[in-house]
Amino acid sequence: CYPATVCLEGITSLDHGRATDMPFQLVGAPWIKGQQLCEALAAYKLPGVACYPHRYLSRRPDFSANTALSGIRLVVSNPARYQPIRTGVTLLHCLQTLYGRQKLWTPRHCRADFFDKLMGCSTVRHALQDGSTPSNIATQWKLPTRAFR
Repeated sequence: CYPATVCLEGITSLDHGRATDMPFQLVGAPWIKGQQLCEALAAYKLPGVACYPHRYLSRRPDFSANTALSGIRLVVSNPARYQPIRTGVTLLHCLQTLYGRQKLWTPRHCRADFFDKLMGCSTVRHALQDGSTPSNIATQWKLPTRAFR
C-alpha cells in the first residue's frame, strides 16, 4: 500500500498509520467516516485493492496522544491488477469530495512542496485541487507511461 499512501505524508490533516502495526495501510482522521469513505471508493471499482472501515489510535504528534481515528484499511487483494498511484489519487479525490478541499489542501493542512516531491510532480495536486476526476488525471499519464516503457 505504500505507493498509494506515501504522498499522504505531505498532508498533515491525515494519518497514514505510521507507528501502528499497519503503516501506510491505514488512512484516518478525526473527521473521516470510515464507512462513508469505503462506499465512495467502492464506486470507483479500483482493481486489486479492497478497503474496509477501520478505527485506530493515532500515535502521531500532530494529533493529541492516542487520538481515536476513524478511517479505512487498504488491503491489496490482487497485486497483478493493483494500481497504487491511481488508488492514492482516487482516495484523495474521494476525501476532498466528501469532506471538502480545505481539509486537505490549505497551507495549515498541506505541505504542498513535500506532497509534490513524494508524488513526483505538482500536476497531480493541481489537478485534484481543480476538481479533476481520477480518470482524467490518469489519462494524462498514458503517453508518458508508454514512452517510459
